[in-house]
Amino acid sequence: NQKAYAEQAKDQVEIDKQRLAALKEQRDEVSRLTSARVEAQAALAEENKAKDNSAEYIEKLKEEIEYLAATKEEQLKLDAARNTTLEDRGEAEKLLQERDAIMAKLEAEEKLRDEQQKARDEAEKAAEKAKEQAEQEVQKVEDLVKSERERLELRRIEIEQGKEAARAQALINQGVD
Repeated sequence: NQKAYAEQAKDQVEIDKQRLAALKEQRDEVSRLTSARVEAQAALAEENKAKDNSAEYIEKLKEEIEYLAATKEEQLKLDAARNTTLEDRGEAEKLLQERDAIMAKLEAEEKLRDEQQKARDEAEKAAEKAKEQAEQEVQKVEDLVKSERERLELRRIEIEQGKEAARAQALINQGVD
């Protein structure tokens, strides 16, 4: 009886070992499947993230193009719509218009200052040029007067002392001794 019980226990141990080996194989197979599924899910999540990033980028580009294609008035409305709630949109549009009007005024004032400075600079240059031309003209007149005085002096010497004395004076005037 004990022998039969021991034999039966041995058989049961053998069956349990086979079942244990089969369960280990199932566990390993489930682990492989689970691992593959986790990797597939991670890859899918990565792919979805890339698609989301791409879609988000495309959407931002579309918004940017819409904004650039819009008139100034439409841009104000787009800014207000994108950055405020429906209740605040009207006030935001009004404030944006005020801001743009102030900025336009400041830009116009700066442009006016720049143009005035440019006009002052040009007037200063023109005055300097006119002064230089006037000085040149005065110099020409002085040179002409000097030349005419020398000619008259030589003519006087020629009349009073003769041609030879006039030639000598002309050489002296030219710096020849």
